[in-house]
Amino acid sequence: MKRMMFALLSVVPLITNLAAAEARAPTDEEIRARQAIGRAIVSPDKQFFVYEWMRPYNWVRDTGPIPKAAAERMQTWLYRVDIDRSPPNSEYVFFPGSGASYWLGSFSPNGSKLNFYELDNDTNMLKAGVVEFTDPVTPRLTWFDAAPDGNRLGQPPVWLSNDEFAYPTKNGMVRAKVVPPPKQDENSPINMVNYDKPAKTEPCADCAKLAAQSKDAGKDEKKKLAGKLPEDSRLIAQSVDGDLSVYERNNKKVIGVLFRKGVDSPETVVFENEKVLPPWSPPKWPDRDEKPATGGAAH
Repeated sequence: MKRMMFALLSVVPLITNLAAAEARAPTDEEIRARQAIGRAIVSPDKQFFVYEWMRPYNWVRDTGPIPKAAAERMQTWLYRVDIDRSPPNSEYVFFPGSGASYWLGSFSPNGSKLNFYELDNDTNMLKAGVVEFTDPVTPRLTWFDAAPDGNRLGQPPVWLSNDEFAYPTKNGMVRAKVVPPPKQDENSPINMVNYDKPAKTEPCADCAKLAAQSKDAGKDEKKKLAGKLPEDSRLIAQSVDGDLSVYERNNKKVIGVLFRKGVDSPETVVFENEKVLPPWSPPKWPDRDEKPATGGAAH
């Protein structure tokens, strides 16, 4: 009986090793076919919007202790679209970390900051962060010391003011505050160690209640109709007054992002990625043995 039990247990590592051996990175065709658009939000001033672009990881990951929902989520980056730029273009909200993936959070009430979560796949560590839009060339990032709850990454942090927000951790809600960077003397170098040091958070027993109140307050705001949906599209974000609407176009051939400024205005296409490329065929070269045309000079 003991030998049988040992034999059964010894099969488990074998199966696990076989599964690992069968795991492989997706092909370019598979990545293209499975790309997706996640959440999107409009800035309070309606001058730009931010969206999640998702794609399968192009390597085999060691997810370790990461919660299942995070482990199974595709790699996600955050992009910004300024609606008055012509032509409109998607740009990184900030340059993503090597191997990192992100969860879009929410704008501060005045729209100057955006919070988010990050998963570092090199270390399997989760972080909460804020990006400030005060510098259009080099947005300022602030990281916080308390790791967000990996089982609640789909729950965006909630702003309590223009500088403070709350987010869930395994030990309960915490309050995070964005403070101005320390002033530096013109003659002394910037202390990058202190500048990049994660900001401290503090436990917040009433933050859950404050976050719920903030969320409920938004339910009373009435929105205008978004107008007729563009072909093969769905509404993914809208300004409070309904004047700016963001859509995802998704069909068998393409996936893309569109927006409409004004209910009756035509939609503007930001991008449309092909899901399936046409089959490749070799170029057709002219027949080298072809005789020159009558009366023409031979080359």
